[in-house]
Amino acid sequence: MRVGHIAFFLRRNLRRRRGRTVTAIAAIAIAVGIFHLMAALALALRSEVLTRIEKIFPERTLIVRTRSIELGPLAFSAGLLTARVTPERAKRIAELPAVESVWPQLPLTVPALAVGTLAGYQGQTDIVAYGVPGEMVQSEVVGRRGFTYADPATSTMPVLVSRYFLDLFNLGLAEGQGLPKLTESGVIGRRFYVLLGASLLQTDVKPESVRKVECEIVGLTQNPSLLGATVPIEYVRQFNRWYHGAGNVENYAQLHVVLRSTENLEAVAKTLESWGLQVAGQRDTARRLRLAVNGAALIVLLFGLATLAMAAVNIVNTFALIMLERRGEIGLLRAMGATRRATLGLLLAESVLIGLTGGAVGSGLAWAASRLVNQALARWLPPFSLTPDHWLDQRAGLFLFCVALAVLGSALATAPLLWRSVRRWPADLLRES
Repeated sequence: MRVGHIAFFLRRNLRRRRGRTVTAIAAIAIAVGIFHLMAALALALRSEVLTRIEKIFPERTLIVRTRSIELGPLAFSAGLLTARVTPERAKRIAELPAVESVWPQLPLTVPALAVGTLAGYQGQTDIVAYGVPGEMVQSEVVGRRGFTYADPATSTMPVLVSRYFLDLFNLGLAEGQGLPKLTESGVIGRRFYVLLGASLLQTDVKPESVRKVECEIVGLTQNPSLLGATVPIEYVRQFNRWYHGAGNVENYAQLHVVLRSTENLEAVAKTLESWGLQVAGQRDTARRLRLAVNGAALIVLLFGLATLAMAAVNIVNTFALIMLERRGEIGLLRAMGATRRATLGLLLAESVLIGLTGGAVGSGLAWAASRLVNQALARWLPPFSLTPDHWLDQRAGLFLFCVALAVLGSALATAPLLWRSVRRWPADLLRES
């Protein structure tokens, strides 16, 4: 049978049964569109949220601090709230074969008052600051100033600010006071002053005992252990010695221990605990969050697959009715010499054409809806640290996959029914028509 004859046959039959054909196409389009949106949401969750989780909670990092006595929300260290992780212990940990690097977190033990202007309002607040090596946070530094030490008398001091404080401002103060929300680009490069030796809790501060340092925000950190202002560790050493004297003893609040492999995590943790240290691993937290995200993505995909299954049932019912009406045509084709294979191919081509049309329409509309939804959510939702850059994936491969799935599903759903019809004797088909 020639291609032209096949095209004429398909066109005539689709036109004669326009109502049922449109119903089948609409059912496939709706099902494929819903599946496309569900798959787009699942892909966005996996590609966006999982990436952020792995960055916030690296599995190879251990947080090491001294043991503490916990009484509900309060925790008291054996040294009366003073940091007790010494440089000697940090050096000893770094010498372990399984340890790749050790990043100390040095607390600023000087009262510090931040003064600056934000959204046209001038304010001041006490701050908590930590010093860390530049290599530890280098990937989060985006400002031109960089995260290196320079004489504070002639240069600004670089500061990393926690992203979560930005979230608190946008979701709390900005919403309540009607202030404009801050974005990362609006924060990077801002300057403010820190008054060392001053505090809102002290009323008898002498001006000559206060040191003024100009600061510049060079990045936002997602590390939950760096809540506060994070500066190069050299600044904190210098300020602590200036305030407490040259005999100031340097102790770390905690250590960030990066392992060479996660396989050594349990062994290293047991070793450090035997030294009297408290070890907090981030692998369990990351695994629980990944499990939650993967579970949500799986549920979304199952919902989309259930919708496809219902569409397949609709296609089978539609073609069952069509086959009842076309028994005479099938019998006439078989009586005129058409083979079972040729007749089956002709009917399958009609099914594939319906699946292709429905898949292209449904997936195309879903792709356009994904684009509009992403734009609307980016405009309406407040910026948040864990918020994905896009909620629905828009890759072209998903469109092609959904169209191919519609074609394959339509063919597989109707093939058994069509095969049963073409296997019957032509005389029986013509007698029943």
